[in-house]
Amino acid sequence: MGVIPLEETIPMRPKDIKKFYEPMVLVKALTMGMLATATHSDLEEDWDLNDPKQLFEAFVNKLCYVCDNKKGDGGATITSFVVLQLDDDTIQYVFACNQQTLSQLQATEGFVKHLLELIGSDARRKVLLHLVLWNNRKRIRLLLQDLVRETSKCLTRCSDDLEIAKRESVQGLLHDMIRMLPDDGQISIDDRTDYLSGCVTMMKALGKFEQQSPASETITHMSRDIRARGHNSSDDCWPEMLHAVKRILAYQSSIEFFKEAHAAFPELFEGFEISFLPSSTPLPKGEICRVKSYQAEGIVNRMTRKVEYHEKFKQLVKNLQAFDLDQRIQAEYEKASFRPIVHSEAHLHGWLGNTPGGFSESRFFGGWRYIGSSKPTCKLCHYYFQEHGSGVGHRICHSNLYPCWRLPDVPVSAGTAGEQDRQVIYQRIIDRVRKDAFDIIGKKAAPKYRMHDSNTFSARMTFVYDPSTTVSDVSSLLGDLDINE
Repeated sequence: MGVIPLEETIPMRPKDIKKFYEPMVLVKALTMGMLATATHSDLEEDWDLNDPKQLFEAFVNKLCYVCDNKKGDGGATITSFVVLQLDDDTIQYVFACNQQTLSQLQATEGFVKHLLELIGSDARRKVLLHLVLWNNRKRIRLLLQDLVRETSKCLTRCSDDLEIAKRESVQGLLHDMIRMLPDDGQISIDDRTDYLSGCVTMMKALGKFEQQSPASETITHMSRDIRARGHNSSDDCWPEMLHAVKRILAYQSSIEFFKEAHAAFPELFEGFEISFLPSSTPLPKGEICRVKSYQAEGIVNRMTRKVEYHEKFKQLVKNLQAFDLDQRIQAEYEKASFRPIVHSEAHLHGWLGNTPGGFSESRFFGGWRYIGSSKPTCKLCHYYFQEHGSGVGHRICHSNLYPCWRLPDVPVSAGTAGEQDRQVIYQRIIDRVRKDAFDIIGKKAAPKYRMHDSNTFSARMTFVYDPSTTVSDVSSLLGDLDINE
């Protein structure tokens, strides 16, 4: 079906927009200023593949993941999918991306169509992996550069960070990986065959890590401990290396989820159609900020009408100026990239709520009301889903708050009722963000922050899987690089 045209929308009041972003920017400034004390949480998703609902949700998330093919750029390619069942039993995949042009969305549509057709034809794992790796070549190249850089740092830190009994085995593992990885992490993406050949070498190297040796277990435990202690420490190279390893290997594990989904739900790959929403329009910078928004004390005073709170938090805010709070607030507002958008999962949710059928179970495949995403859900999307109360599920929240976020649009056809519903959600979200700010200022809670909003430890499967076969499995997956298969 291609692009789904969107209606003209009802704009929010300028005063409400500015009021909305002040507590968001304050929380972000507080978090970054107090980063050393911020708490970090592991995001591990275990899927019981014997549970059809969990298998379906894992499949949707993995489909999103292999579409999110560029690293950085403000999360422009972050992708979300919802799977609907039309009245004639046709399966409709609808996706949205954070910020993509029409031609980029059409390219994603073509990739998904090809991938689903291959899965439906029971294509070999090698063929599926070829397609996924090629589609994600730009992201993989950057991940590989990160991996080589951080692995080299880890080698130099072995003497400082490891006891003698563990040092030799870890050094051996790291040396083996470095020897098999391209120099400086450079991998050609100009030629498909050369690129896939480089992927063979890379994945064989990472397969050594996946064999669950004492050395890899030492690195995993140490990485968790480092993240638990805080951020910006000199030994961050260990969790950074581990993150790059796991993100690259997640492409391989995605193929297994696709195979399992095909076996359980063959109808998902027969007679389907793919549609997408245009990405949202960013808010102009002039609508977001006012000069008085640059001072933390003024923001706090406007966050509550209780006079006794004003005096209580006035001194606390002054104390926090040691973290350059006002300067951080101003810098956040003045970022060129601060043009709030509707995140992909919220964009899909907003569209569902304003189209026939709304959030009724009968509209969703299997009756499973779920919107998947290529990354865990941000704090504001999580608040939005919770406060809306539609019953539509989403991925676990990674707890990072991004001020460059806005509510889904309300179409003109929704009228006054739709505008009022948005105002209710708006107020509920702003109240929660204000509470977050007050809790941090009043030291009732430490700020939360993840260095990466994607998982280090990817979704795991409960069916039998022998990690010791990873190297040979990768070789068979990539095989002789016959790109015409």
